[in-house]
Amino acid sequence: MEQFDENELLEELAAQFPIKRRKPGGVTAQELADKIGSMSAARRILKMQMDQGELYFEEVIENGHPMKVWYKRIS
Repeated sequence: MEQFDENELLEELAAQFPIKRRKPGGVTAQELADKIGSMSAARRILKMQMDQGELYFEEVIENGHPMKVWYKRIS
């Protein structure tokens, strides 16, 4: 079995999982929670609107961390 050093392993993983960048117009659960004052309410709102087909999410990497960004569906 081939041995990788840390940089080679990171390069190999990056090649298999391309980084998606955040598009304009999206919101994270934390950003919504900051506006309305409650993380649980923010998650509840996002889930309800996704279940109704009004929102969708994409997983992106921002500041080195994976996160979900929610966007309005265009009909």
